[in-house]
Amino acid sequence: NYLIRRLAYRVQELVYGGLSREARQTLAEIADNANGRAHKAPGKRRAKNLKPGTRLLRDWHGERYEVIVQEDGFLYDGKKYRSLTGVARAITGTETSGNRFFGLATTPRKDRKSA
Repeated sequence: NYLIRRLAYRVQELVYGGLSREARQTLAEIADNANGRAHKAPGKRRAKNLKPGTRLLRDWHGERYEVIVQEDGFLYDGKKYRSLTGVARAITGTETSGNRFFGLATTPRKDRKSA
């Protein structure tokens, strides 16, 4: 059901055009305010309480992955990422929480109900 809605939206985007840059910025600001992050500079966020030089290790699908925390992001496989979510996406190929993927999430994920 989600996939069908997502594909339908994508088709509409291609035919009619996506959101304007201004609309995307407005939505990003609303989302940041809703998450209590209204005053953090974009691109400067990193997992809380992790000091530069910290190594994060994750075994996934039979392989070990290592990420090094840097002052302004994360280093994985010789490439720099702005967020742990970006690293998790590179590893899994799916949208997933970087904090959750690396075991840093402080609260359990709520079960999602089907629409």
